[in-house]
Amino acid sequence: MEAGGLQERQEEFIAETGLDFSFIFVLSEGASGNPAVVEDVVAYADRIGSPDFPILAGGDGTVADATPLSQIAHPEICVFTPEFEIVECFEGHGGTDEAFDVIRSHAGIE
Repeated sequence: MEAGGLQERQEEFIAETGLDFSFIFVLSEGASGNPAVVEDVVAYADRIGSPDFPILAGGDGTVADATPLSQIAHPEICVFTPEFEIVECFEGHGGTDEAFDVIRSHAGIE
């Protein structure tokens, strides 16, 4: 899924479930292919419509070091609890739908 569609998906999921939910998007590469820096995040946020979820520069490998995400496969997505514990991670297209299913299950919404 193109990140530009995440704002709408986020709003739909919140309306459906009533959960306090937000994507946190990590940009690992800038448009040049170099590791993402703050300027890349600003340009990317503008490109996808300035969503209300945070977009972080993750080009330094911190995300890969702290999570099961490789930052090699695209897209990758993890589900976190409100306490930022990792519930499950996915890679590839379709991961958002799988993640939403895990969130529903974890919240007791079937």
